[in-house]
Amino acid sequence: MNSKRTEYGWDKRYTEYCFKTPKERMRLILTDFKWFELKWTALFNELVCSIYEQKEYNRRSGGDLGVRVQTSVGKGSPTENKAICLMEIEAGILNCDLWGDLLNGVDYPNEISKKVYALYFMKKEVDVILQRLGMLSESDRNLFMDCVYYGKTTEEIAKKQFVEKESVAKRLWRIKKCLRDTLIIDLSREVEVF
Repeated sequence: MNSKRTEYGWDKRYTEYCFKTPKERMRLILTDFKWFELKWTALFNELVCSIYEQKEYNRRSGGDLGVRVQTSVGKGSPTENKAICLMEIEAGILNCDLWGDLLNGVDYPNEISKKVYALYFMKKEVDVILQRLGMLSESDRNLFMDCVYYGKTTEEIAKKQFVEKESVAKRLWRIKKCLRDTLIIDLSREVEVF
C-alpha cells in the first residue's frame, strides 16, 4: 500500500508491548501514567484510521467503486457505510477479535495483530493497576498519585503534610514496592492468555 499516512505514536515501546516482561510493562505504564490513557486513545484512534484507510485503499484499487447492493429496505449512504465500518474496526480492536473481518483487506496483518494485542493488554493492565490503586488506603493513594500522576517531589509533599522528607520518601518507597510486587504477579497472570 502506498498510503501517505505516517504513524507517529507507535514506537517500539508500544508495538513490542506484549513481548515485554510484566516488570517492563508495569514500568512503561507507570512512567507515562499521567498521559497513558491519552496515549492509549491516540494509538487506538491511529490504528482504527490506519486499518480503515488500508481497507478502503485496497478495496478501491481492486476495482470496487464503493457501490454496494442494498439487501434491506431503505437506502445506504457512503457516510453510513464508513461509520459502520469504523464501528466494526473499533469493536474488533477492543475485543481483540482477530478472527473476524478485522484483518481482511489490510496489507500487514501481522503488524496490525501486534498492535491490536498491545492495545488490548495495555487496557486490561491499566485496569488492573487502577483496581490495585483503589485498594490502597486513601492517604497512600493520594501520596502515590501526588508523586506519580501530578509529578510532585517528596519535598513538596512533605511540606504539604508537615512531615520530614525522608518519611515521605520511605512511605512512597513502601507503597511502590507493594504495588510493584502485587502488580507483577497480576500482570503475569493477565498475559498467560496471550
